[in-house]
Amino acid sequence: MLSRFRHCGMLMCLFAVVGAGAVAGCGGAGETTKTPVAETKPAVTVEEETPDVGEAKSDASVDKTAPAKVEPTPPKERFALPNIEIDRAEDREKVAIGGKEVSAEACLLDTTVSEMKHEWFSDAIRGLVAAPDGALYVFDHEKKVRRYVPEAGEICKLAIDAAFGEKGILQFPTELDRITMLDDGTLVGLGRGKIHKYLGGKFESIDCNVDDLFPDGKLGFDHFADEIRKIDVAAECKETDWKYKGWVAPKPEKGKNPEKYNVQSVRPWGKDYLVHMTIWGSHYLGIHSPDGKLKVKLGRDRDREKNVKDGEDICWAASTEKCAAGLCLLDSNCRRLSAWDPNKGTMIDTVELSDLLGVFYPWPVAIVSAKGAMYMAVSHKEKKPENAPKDAKDVSHALIFRIKGLN
Repeated sequence: MLSRFRHCGMLMCLFAVVGAGAVAGCGGAGETTKTPVAETKPAVTVEEETPDVGEAKSDASVDKTAPAKVEPTPPKERFALPNIEIDRAEDREKVAIGGKEVSAEACLLDTTVSEMKHEWFSDAIRGLVAAPDGALYVFDHEKKVRRYVPEAGEICKLAIDAAFGEKGILQFPTELDRITMLDDGTLVGLGRGKIHKYLGGKFESIDCNVDDLFPDGKLGFDHFADEIRKIDVAAECKETDWKYKGWVAPKPEKGKNPEKYNVQSVRPWGKDYLVHMTIWGSHYLGIHSPDGKLKVKLGRDRDREKNVKDGEDICWAASTEKCAAGLCLLDSNCRRLSAWDPNKGTMIDTVELSDLLGVFYPWPVAIVSAKGAMYMAVSHKEKKPENAPKDAKDVSHALIFRIKGLN
């Protein structure tokens, strides 16, 4: 009713039963009808079905049954990077290892499968191995395995192999601890006293307690504390103690871990064995001959030795790989990549992963060599938006980088 008063100005709209012309004078035609000043009779307002010309329609006059206009959703890109801040290559400082320039490019990942992310920083991606044909197998956030195939071209794109498993993702018969690859291209999952071989779309599973399986599929190792057992997988997983020698432990300091030696892993290194050893809390790599003799030791103890350079003190040997510089070591706890001379045991060079990858604080998982290229798997926390709730949890995303200069 107030809108009618505003429309007629300060004059009152007087209505009488005088026909349609009087009604139009204060409403439908939009023209002002002069009212005699002497008239004091209160006005009678008439609600009209059609609003005046030029007057905005009220909510009641809007057809609420009409469908709302829907903007078309832009098509989803087939390949994309996770929601992580990554410095552009041109904005990073040049990185060199052993005098040779090394660079890293974040690979675009296939978006036709679910994104790999987790609330725990180290579980967004758990492992990475390379197949002889150049494909990459990823041990993902759900402890399933994915097969990615690098796309041809200058830009690193990893396409999911939809023919593998269920649209590119494979669930193993039991929960896995890790994955590995045999020389013949057989994918193997290890966990909970089981070896699961997957080849030709079928599983072959055996009861066998193996921590590390060698690429021939016949030799494995199981270790606990300072003991190492050799596993003959081909002979029904027969176990024999493997006696290593050559390590000399310094006297323990007060309050240090009482465990003198602690074996972390046994990996192949040509015809030799590469042992990740912890001594009084310090980490080393030892290259042993098959008879157990220590041939070369890599790593120094910053607390007990003088003039130890950054990178010479190994914080945790997460992954090792043969590279152009010699032996490349991915140190997860210190977030760096180091190159070592495997014949002398000396460190050649080391770089901070944040400088190489262009991300602030990555958690490195694995480095692998795959048919003319090297790849590194890391996870990184997503930056929370400014308007995120205070109780919003951190989310880490999986990243795979293609590394150039180490082949």
